[in-house]
Amino acid sequence: MAKAVIFDKDGVIVQSTRLHLEVWKRTFAIHNKKISLAFMRKYMMGRSAKENIKAHLDPNIADKKMKQELNDQLTFIRKNYRKYIEIVPGILNFLKKLKKAKIRAALATSSRRETTDLFLDTLKLREYFNSITTSDDVTKAKPDPEIYLKAAKNLRVKPADSVVFEDSYSGIEAAKRAGMKVVLVTTSLTKKEISNVDLSIKDFTKISISDLRKI
Repeated sequence: MAKAVIFDKDGVIVQSTRLHLEVWKRTFAIHNKKISLAFMRKYMMGRSAKENIKAHLDPNIADKKMKQELNDQLTFIRKNYRKYIEIVPGILNFLKKLKKAKIRAALATSSRRETTDLFLDTLKLREYFNSITTSDDVTKAKPDPEIYLKAAKNLRVKPADSVVFEDSYSGIEAAKRAGMKVVLVTTSLTKKEISNVDLSIKDFTKISISDLRKI
């Protein structure tokens, strides 16, 4: 039975694919490269911005240039956050139900702390999470399980008693490697594309606390 719930952010709580595609188009252009939605979904989602820059743009990028590109991304996100993002249907009501049922909840995201703070404060969701872990709090990015293991430790629960809501290949692999149950939110990928999960939902309008306890 689930004793705690851990949420990824992008694609789970907010649908932010359009925002991130616009961000990465600009970053790729700096390196005279182009990016497609399909490429971003398959190879970049669930991974940190630093990791993606090194993996797909410049493995030997200087620290100063990396910092500048990350700052440029953050500036664009701050200016365009509300324009491009949509909250996933039912999530706010589900978070309220978890709080009422006294089921501890954590946020574990590959986003940076600055972006995560913007998300939490803009949408006024901070009160619903007992723990918040970002890419700045770990040394290894998803699909390494570190971020989920740290979230479970912060919640004081065993990994096996935790349920993770994820939408990406790397995130689901990380949760599975952590020994956790996984619910796929099909905002980015379909159940056919990722079948090794314990439950699949379109959004949070149909899932209940009772469903969660059965996983």
